[in-house]
Amino acid sequence: MVLDHTPTQSLLAHKSPPDEIKDLSGQQFGTKLEKRRWLILIAFSLFSASSAMLWITYSPITTSAQKYYGASEGDVLQFSNSYMYIYFAFSFLGSWLAYRWFTWSFIGAMLINATGGWIRYISGHNYAGALFGQYLGALAQNVVLFVPVLISDRWFPVHERTWAVSIGTMANLVGWGFGFLFPTLIVTDSADQVKNLLLYEALIASVPLVIGIISVKERPKVPPSYSALVKLGDHDSFWTEFKTILKNLKFMIAAICFGNLVGQAYTISSVITLFMANYTLVQQGLVGVVFISFGIIGGLVATWYLGRGTKENYDPVLKVFMIISLIGLVALAFVIHRDSIKALYILNGVLGVGLLGFMPFACQVLSEMTFPVQESISVNMMMVMGQLFGLIGNSVSTASFVGTQGIWSLVVICAPSCFYVIFFHKTEARRQKAESEHQRIDQNVINTIIQETTEAPSN
Repeated sequence: MVLDHTPTQSLLAHKSPPDEIKDLSGQQFGTKLEKRRWLILIAFSLFSASSAMLWITYSPITTSAQKYYGASEGDVLQFSNSYMYIYFAFSFLGSWLAYRWFTWSFIGAMLINATGGWIRYISGHNYAGALFGQYLGALAQNVVLFVPVLISDRWFPVHERTWAVSIGTMANLVGWGFGFLFPTLIVTDSADQVKNLLLYEALIASVPLVIGIISVKERPKVPPSYSALVKLGDHDSFWTEFKTILKNLKFMIAAICFGNLVGQAYTISSVITLFMANYTLVQQGLVGVVFISFGIIGGLVATWYLGRGTKENYDPVLKVFMIISLIGLVALAFVIHRDSIKALYILNGVLGVGLLGFMPFACQVLSEMTFPVQESISVNMMMVMGQLFGLIGNSVSTASFVGTQGIWSLVVICAPSCFYVIFFHKTEARRQKAESEHQRIDQNVINTIIQETTEAPSN
């Protein structure tokens, strides 16, 4: 597949499209929508939130976790690092599985996520067993971070797509925030209370599996948008599309820059409490909650703002997020050691808006730049970069040679990406352009898809 081709010529498909599309010529996109789309989004949102909760469990209670497992601070940090290791290693396998078998990949990931939570609980004080459960939960994350754009494009019409991506992305942040606060409310007096915490989290992680089994379905009978229509039946060109985006220089630079900011958000969540030894566990947890909460608010407000127009222009909003992120990091580096909890609350709120609020828009921008490539592939590239930069941020900010200047190291890592997006990035809205030209289902598009699925050889 070559990106310069028109969307109707671009897809090699090896599975016949649903019979329903053969009789849809002339119908306006978005007129036949399934209510199931909201149930699927809810199931995913709960799954995503529980995955984030498991990931961040130990960060706000590092000292108690050290006592519970008889482990070092570095050992406890491995619980959060495990998600980055696994995602970096297996993310594209997860993307490929979701690309081919969305339903089974989704339900399987929910099962693995819940199993990981239960293994952490039954392992008791055994650090190795708990870490194994954490790594198992980390495997499930490979079918989490890119899925909001996949669900939105496959199930939602154009006018609902940005909201669907925002809700799916922000659900992960809700779990993130809950995972910051909940442990500090349960583990209050004794390190042995960690066991109760792990039981509650295992129960919470089991809930999405039940809803997912009931609700998840591969795709709707009628495609809700032109983008969804031209991708019907495209199951065997994953690696072709992957190689294509690697050759797209503008996309790769954008994915690296966006991934850098995602990574610094992960780093702030993982290490911020290490710089707050003089504060209580509740204060440390609230700093994380403020960070996440303002990220959710910022993302939703920006989504509402973009939804007011007839055409979504992502670039001005992205530039604002970059400016906020850079200013917030610099300010935090100045005040992190000044014993002012109010200043930390304010600056983590600012950082949350910048580093977290931009995520759903970054997903949309990358989908626009690489259309008609499957969204799971393009967005996954950003998330892989996020894990890589998160590992770099975690390692550098806590390294002995950095001393107490860990936040300044994040400024140095993050600044080049912010400057590039602010001064040089420009989104090529390929998907918007194609959909503005195809408001109704065109019989020629249907014929092209059917012809390609009939003639294309199988791999």
